[in-house]
Amino acid sequence: MPRAFLAWIGTFSVGCLVVAVAACSYSPRVPEVVRTDSAGVEIVISGPSDVELTWTLEPLLSLGGADDGPAAFYVVRPGRVGTDDAGHVYVLDVSRSQVVVFDTTGQHVRSFGGPGRGPGELSAPSSLAVAPDGSVAIFDLGKRGLIQFDGGGGPLPERPLLGGPTASGSRHIGFTSAGLVVGSMVPPVEGGTFRQALQLLRGDTTDIVAELSFPRPEMARYPSCDVGLNLPRIFEPDISWDANANTVAFSGSASYAVEVVEGDRPVRRVRRSLELRPASEADAVDELDGGFQINVGNGPCTIPPRAMVEKRGFAENIPWIEELVVSPSGELWIRRRTIESATDTKIDVFDPSGAYVGTLPSAAPFPLLFIGDNMIGAAEKDSTDVERLVLYRVGRE
Repeated sequence: MPRAFLAWIGTFSVGCLVVAVAACSYSPRVPEVVRTDSAGVEIVISGPSDVELTWTLEPLLSLGGADDGPAAFYVVRPGRVGTDDAGHVYVLDVSRSQVVVFDTTGQHVRSFGGPGRGPGELSAPSSLAVAPDGSVAIFDLGKRGLIQFDGGGGPLPERPLLGGPTASGSRHIGFTSAGLVVGSMVPPVEGGTFRQALQLLRGDTTDIVAELSFPRPEMARYPSCDVGLNLPRIFEPDISWDANANTVAFSGSASYAVEVVEGDRPVRRVRRSLELRPASEADAVDELDGGFQINVGNGPCTIPPRAMVEKRGFAENIPWIEELVVSPSGELWIRRRTIESATDTKIDVFDPSGAYVGTLPSAAPFPLLFIGDNMIGAAEKDSTDVERLVLYRVGRE
């Protein structure tokens, strides 16, 4: 079997030494946690002071960026990679409309899918979910449904699915023991609002796990790219979520708050007592640093940041949480904006009970997948904008 393109690299520390000393604002104290109960849902509140985690992340290998072969993929995004209980790594290669599977040494295991509109073929794949047994579901924009495969890559019956992924780039589908979780835009309700919903699909039934409504944006014209767009306000909260084993965790507001559902039952609210941060025009411009890139008839075009801010506006507050993931044991890893900057981020880690453990600095890679609790996969981009999936071993104190 062909071997993946991979690069072997050394260990580095993710403690305070990898960032400028002046940027380190950690507290040496043990995290302060308060637990209360509300109608059977535990509320876990941790304090605002960061506690440094002096864990190490050892890079093991890099997948992707090859000139040809299974690892000739160049884009690694949330919702396009996954793992199974055997420790295999799955990558949705949208450029070739296929799924490629590797083991943790970088050995190519199998590929399946391929371009087309027939059974087991992919027309315009956008997102992937992997179950513990290796079965796979892929949302296909071209077929407007879920393309499903068994643990060996064999095609299963396809399932129609309304509601495409959100514009934010958050993950779209994920497996839990209770069923398939889908995060998508749903038809607008009365009153001119957009709706984003997190739904649990079990057989022929669909349950709403979470729902978020926000004002329907007006169509705005951008002469620099000769295009009209109706995008939400900058900093408009959306549902950031992840699913793993029996757990779904999601955040849908500007506050530092995460809801945890086990099976189909809400069990916990995880919070940090960080005050809301009002947004400013300067913050909105910084958020769009480099402009907003779109593809139009003549190719890529960039709308200047100030033009976007003028037409879209911005929400009242800057959301604390940018992204979150759930480890196999139920840990929460949350990428959040720092207190010092609206554009800088750090990674907070919470144990399975919702208690804050500590914070990794900005230089630490954010997990897109877990293989057990002590190996992660993260995206890294090189100087030519090629994205690779790097596997790390996590060393905990």
